[in-house]
Formats: sequence, structure tokens, C-alpha cells
Amino acid sequence: MSTGRRRPAPPRTTGQEAPAGSAPPAGARAESPPAEAVRTATRMAATGGVGGSTWSFLTDPSSLVPTLLGVAAVVAGFALLFVAWAEVAGQADVYRQMPYVISSAFPGLGLIMVGLVVVNVSVRRQEGAKRARQMEALADVLDDLRGVLER
Repeated sequence: MSTGRRRPAPPRTTGQEAPAGSAPPAGARAESPPAEAVRTATRMAATGGVGGSTWSFLTDPSSLVPTLLGVAAVVAGFALLFVAWAEVAGQADVYRQMPYVISSAFPGLGLIMVGLVVVNVSVRRQEGAKRARQMEALADVLDDLRGVLER
């Protein structure tokens, strides 16, 4: 009968790992677990967790395509607002203005809001990828510094 407790699993080893307590090979840099975790996290953040898919140009954080699509949506939204305004301005009766407001102005406002959200998210992802590259460079420098101090 089980008591509900789990025994810790033994650590997995691959054929390439050195036995515990042995020194790393000459010329190899020993990495601390936090530095390795930082590198793994920055690689995942930089790639967006997506491999070589067909749509990777949309999901790549360094891609400008989502930003340009957002700007295009904002421009299209303003164009719809202009069309609505031009048509509404030519009508004196409110009941004749409403179809233009409903069919052009509201979708135009929606496109503007969606476009701005897409641009905002895209720029934040680009900045996050840049910050991830900076963190990886900082981890490299700290590993080098640790290696120099251990000598």
C-alpha cells in the first residue's frame, strides 16, 4: 500500500555527461545551473517557442511584419472613418446617416483599435527579444568573470 509519498527519481544522465566529481574537459567552460537556465529561457523567448513553421515570419519576435500589419490596419481604419464622415456630411437626415455610421465608422474604429494593439504587442515582443539577447550576453560575461575568479 502506498503512503502517497514519491521517492525522488534518480538523475538522468546521457552518455555525454561527465561523471559526478570529475573536472570538465580542457578548454570547456563549466556553466552554473542558473546561467544554463538563463540561456535556455532566452533561446525560448527569442524564438517564441516556434520552430521553422510556414508562418514563422509572423511569430518571430524580431520580425517587423506584425508591426507593418498593425499599421496597415490603423490606416484602413482611418480610411473607413473618412469614408463614413464624407458620406454622413452629405446627409441632412439622421436616419440616412446611420447606415454609414454603422457600416463604416464602427468597423473603422475597430480596425484602429486592433491595429494599435497589434503594433503594441509586436513592439513589446521585439523589446523582449532584445532584452533576452542582452541577458544572454550578460550571462556569458558573468561566466567568464566566474572563470577568471576561480583561477
